[in-house]
Amino acid sequence: MKKLIIFATLIFFAAGCAKKFPLNEDISKNSFTLTDQNGNPFRFPEELKNKISVVGFIYTNCPDICPLNTRNLKLIQEKVKAEHIPDVQFLSISFDTDTDSTKILKEYAEIRNLDLSNWKFLTGNKSTIDSLIK
Repeated sequence: MKKLIIFATLIFFAAGCAKKFPLNEDISKNSFTLTDQNGNPFRFPEELKNKISVVGFIYTNCPDICPLNTRNLKLIQEKVKAEHIPDVQFLSISFDTDTDSTKILKEYAEIRNLDLSNWKFLTGNKSTIDSLIK
């Protein structure tokens, strides 16, 4: 478990090194309606209440880092399941709203043989995704 936490911390720390982000914003004050790989609505962050959330941003035609990040999340998911850690939700949110339809996101997950029991691939309209990223 300790390795999992360290690994996840390193991923998030590395992603944020280039810019300092304010830490005083409570994301629960915002609400974003996204769509999962099956076309179902997903209310972010409301549907994550009382869950450990592992959230990453991807785009499916990314040739290098996105597939590596997805693979790393898969390894973390496998470790979480092996250690029987409850209530963990994985989210991969696409920031390429022009390309990444729900169908494309579903195919992306299927090609990689991902376990979608606690992992959702999400998209939304451009303005919603841009607001969420900020």
